[in-house]
Order: sequence, then C-alpha cells, then structure tokens
Amino acid sequence: MMRVLLLGAPGSGKGTQGARLARLLGAPHVALGDLLRVEASTGTGMGAHLAQIMGRGELVPDELITPLVTGALRASLGGFVLDGYPRTIAQARILDEFLERRAASVDAVLRFRIPEAQLVDRLLSRGRADDAPDTVRARLAVWSAHEAELVEHYRGSIVELDASGSPDEVFDRAADALREHATIAA
Repeated sequence: MMRVLLLGAPGSGKGTQGARLARLLGAPHVALGDLLRVEASTGTGMGAHLAQIMGRGELVPDELITPLVTGALRASLGGFVLDGYPRTIAQARILDEFLERRAASVDAVLRFRIPEAQLVDRLLSRGRADDAPDTVRARLAVWSAHEAELVEHYRGSIVELDASGSPDEVFDRAADALREHATIAA
C-alpha cells in the first residue's frame, strides 16, 4: 500500500478524489476537513472553539489539529490517503517526524492544480457552512500564503495534477499519476 498526501487549495477536489483513491489503493482515507467538521459539530469545548476558527476561514492551530491527524494515522501507517494536512511547513515537519518515528515516510504527493475562479465556484456551490463567500476568500488566501513552502518541502515527491474537469476525468488522471509514480519509485 502507498502513503499518499493530497495537496491543493480548498475546493480543488482532494476530498472527492481522496475517497476514490483510497478505495483504489485499499487504504484508509484520512480527511482533515471531515475530522474537523465532526469535532466542530459537537458544539461543546474544543468543538465550539474549532467551529469559530473554521467559520472565520482561519487555520486551526497545530496544537488542536495534530492530535486529530496523528490519532487517525496511527492505525494506518501501512498505507493511507491523507488530504487537508499538512497546510503549513510546520505541519509538514510534524508529519515527517511522526512518520519517521514509526519508520515510515510519504510515498507520493499529488498536487491538485485548478484555476482560482473554478475553486471559488466549487466552494460556493457546495453549500457548507464553512463555504460562505468571505470564508472562501480567507481560506484561499491562507492556502496561497503557505503553498510555495509546501511545494518546496515535498519537491521530488510531488506529482502535478490538473484538477479541473469532471470528477471522473480528475480521478483517471490521479490514478494514472499514482500508478506511474509507483512504477518510477519501484
């Protein structure tokens, strides 16, 4: 099994494709957005705090997010598809250290690329509470501020992926990219 990271702006299709790629690889899909929304939906304690942060389109602090991600990954070190994490270079380093302590590493990083206008359209059409116009702009600005550092950090492992088009078209490109990357890495 492969350990795959999906990098890309909010709305680039990581969640949709992550679930499909996980089925293809027979690996768990660990989606940070889903983990956060479940926690935020509790409405009490940390959940209420997360809901406020997410409602403003801000990044959730590492001290809140890291336990969610590492907890979900502990049982999945043989293979996983991780989307939505890391979003900053600090998170990338935390993930690297977590994997290294368990004699594991990331096998491939798929970078979902899509024009910003399409991202905004996708995000606004989802109808989720954390996809209001002001929140969408804030989330895209936050991603943009950290993207270059992440790309540099994972240089050598990144497979660029055109994420525009239908979900089936994007999945075909992603699956082909992973197959090619696995062949090259072998």
